[in-house]
Amino acid sequence: MAAQSDNKYDVYNWIIKVYDSCESVSQMLTTERLIRNFRNMYDDYILYGKLQDHYWEVSERLQQKVDKKTRKQLLKG
Repeated sequence: MAAQSDNKYDVYNWIIKVYDSCESVSQMLTTERLIRNFRNMYDDYILYGKLQDHYWEVSERLQQKVDKKTRKQLLKG
């Protein structure tokens, strides 16, 4: 899967979709590089900031998921 074009708004929307599909911390870390590349390529700090905000929202959701999984493993023993 890739962005539909080199238009920064297409790339921005694609990165959001990639973030929303993340299911592990390693995927999130890899996706974080997309944000840095976006900033370097388009030099748009407004959209960059929005991507950073979305990153933290998804991180919190993912952290809760990891915590639940860890708790279950600890309870099993």
